[in-house]
Amino acid sequence: MLQADQTSTGSTYNRESRASSTKSTNVNKKQKPTAPTISQADINENPTNISFDIKLPYTIPNDGKTYVVDINQYDVPATYRYYCVPKIDPDAFLTAEITNWEELNLLPGEANLFFEGTFVGKSSLNPNRTQDTLFLSLGRDKSIVIERTKQKDFNKRPFIGANRTETRTFEIAIRNKKTQTIHLTIEDQVPLSTDKDIEVEVETDKEAKKNNDTGAVTWELDLPPSTEKKLLLKYQVKYPKDRTLVLE
Repeated sequence: MLQADQTSTGSTYNRESRASSTKSTNVNKKQKPTAPTISQADINENPTNISFDIKLPYTIPNDGKTYVVDINQYDVPATYRYYCVPKIDPDAFLTAEITNWEELNLLPGEANLFFEGTFVGKSSLNPNRTQDTLFLSLGRDKSIVIERTKQKDFNKRPFIGANRTETRTFEIAIRNKKTQTIHLTIEDQVPLSTDKDIEVEVETDKEAKKNNDTGAVTWELDLPPSTEKKLLLKYQVKYPKDRTLVLE
C-alpha cells in the first residue's frame, strides 16, 4: 500500500508495503497500479508541475512544526526478492520492485517503510530517476539464515617448476525458516587476472552464473519453506612462485 503525505512546511512520504504469504513470486511487470484506494486529494497535472488539492479541511497550527496530511493511497503490485552477499554481510535483505511507478505522481522526499504492518526503516524517494523500476529495501529478514564457511586451504608448492598453485573453497549454507517459498539472489566473487602469467580456474554449482568481466558469481534460487541448500564456490590460482598474491 502506498500512502503519500504532504505537510504545510514541507513534504514527506509514508510508504506502506504489505506482503501476504503468497506474494513471494513475480507479478506481471505490465500490470499497472489501480486507482487510489483512498483518494483525499485532486491531482492537477500541468506542463511544468503537479498540484494536489486536499479535499478534507485541516487545521495547521502556526507553530513551526511539521504536520502530515493524507493525499492518496494506492495498492501497488510489486515483485518481492531477497538479496544477499554473504562475503560482506550474511543477512538476507528483502527488496520490493515496483513498475509503472511514474504514474503515481510521487514527490521527492523521505519515505517511511512498513512491511506486514511493522515499521522497518526509512528511505529516500527520488522520482527523478530514469529507471522503469523502483527498488525499495524492506530491511533484513532473520528468517533466512545464510552462512559462508571457508574450507581448508590447499597450497601446492612445487620443488621443480616455476609456478605455485593455491586453492580456495567456500561453502554457502542457506536455510529458509519461513512458511513460504522465497526467491533469493546470492552473490559472491572470484579473482580476475589481467596478467598472462597468472591463471584462475573457477568451479561452482550448475546454477551459478559467472560474469567474466567483473568476476561476480550469482545464484538465482527459489527455496521452498523449511528447507536448506548448500552452494559451492571453488577457485584455483596458478602464479609464478617468486611472486606473492593475496587471495580470498
